[in-house]
Amino acid sequence: MNPDISFEQCVTIIDETIYDYLQMIIDDYIKSPMRDDDLLDGRVTFEEDLKRRETDPKQKTQAVTKLLQYWMADAFAKIIKRYNLPIIGGTGAGNDYQYVGNSYKGEVLQHPIPIEFKAAGGADGAVACLGNLGVNVKCDLTLICRYQLSGNRITHKQTITISDSARKWEDYNKAKYDPVTGKSKSSNYSGLQCKTDIDWDDIVVYSGEKKPNPVWVSFIKEEINA
Repeated sequence: MNPDISFEQCVTIIDETIYDYLQMIIDDYIKSPMRDDDLLDGRVTFEEDLKRRETDPKQKTQAVTKLLQYWMADAFAKIIKRYNLPIIGGTGAGNDYQYVGNSYKGEVLQHPIPIEFKAAGGADGAVACLGNLGVNVKCDLTLICRYQLSGNRITHKQTITISDSARKWEDYNKAKYDPVTGKSKSSNYSGLQCKTDIDWDDIVVYSGEKKPNPVWVSFIKEEINA
């Protein structure tokens, strides 16, 4: 790995490459001779193909999201290796990776920087990404790659980092508890949000844009190859 690549440079490289890698994975899936003829011949799209494999109507969109999250993680690992980025695996839940280069915001590193990586396919708005408060331990820097899938194509993207994110997960989400057991529900999905007045500078935008609103910052993707 190259320790002289700054954290900001790492994220810039990821932003410039990860969505293309994801598209290549999708293209390979579509072209595989193992696929259904309807997909190979273009009668159904990649998105439609995945949704029709899920029998529960409520889980159809989630089926697509889960698969793309796995593929984004694969693309992330591939990019780290190809570009010799100073990023290594994390040490536990919520700490997916660690930046171990020698520069971060112009200062010499004394300790690795834990990173939580999120791939998010949600709509634009106040929620940057989703997480499970009942399961994950959050760290203070979240790297989010937001995408929009339309049929066979990744058409929009946004790459951002949010610092002091552990506090935001905790302060801006109320845990949901089972009224019988009193324990936190494992399906307690909540959103990572930022307040315009106090969190604006914690958001670094590498693509797309952030928009100030009276309470919550809105996260907006940009069109790929616009």
